[in-house]
Amino acid sequence: DGKENLKQPIEYAVKGAGSPLMLRTDMLKYTGTVASGDFDIKYYVRDNYRNERSIDAGNINIEKYDDTVLELSDKGRLTPIGTGMSIVSIEYEGLRRDICVCVFGEGESAFTLRGFYPICDKYEIKLKEPHVIKVRPMGIFGSYDVRELTNTQIVGYGVSFTSSDTSVIKVHPDGTINPVSAGDASVTVRSGGGLSYSIDVNVSQE
Repeated sequence: DGKENLKQPIEYAVKGAGSPLMLRTDMLKYTGTVASGDFDIKYYVRDNYRNERSIDAGNINIEKYDDTVLELSDKGRLTPIGTGMSIVSIEYEGLRRDICVCVFGEGESAFTLRGFYPICDKYEIKLKEPHVIKVRPMGIFGSYDVRELTNTQIVGYGVSFTSSDTSVIKVHPDGTINPVSAGDASVTVRSGGGLSYSIDVNVSQE
């Protein structure tokens, strides 16, 4: 009857150890200097039950890295030895992932402007129907991120714009180009830190 059913033993399924499903680190990008010592990278494995456990660095297999930037210690830690960026490939029990490691030089930071370049090969402007064209450099920063410089960054990094021929084009301090007459000219872009590049500009009648 119903009372007898309530007395029946109840069996519980015990969840065992899950299968490793994903290898991850506490960050995707690490930054430091040559003098900052080993990178403190924390490794974790998540199983198919979504349980997560930490893995000692000595048990991680570092498969690939730039040996001009990093050195692998006996304890499995990455030590910065030179400036630059390295993609590091790591492996644990068949699970793999890549992380990015950036090593700055003395006085550098993630905000250091390492270089810049134009977003196109050439500007084409019509004299009769000119569009507002503003020269916008793409910046390579200390952390090797690449992005377009904002107006604030153009001022902050001391970026200037110079026309090679003011009878063809004039360039404003914010990088805006105004056509004056048909012809060819170029704009030289310089940063306060000594970086520079030039880009051609063609002005046509129509």
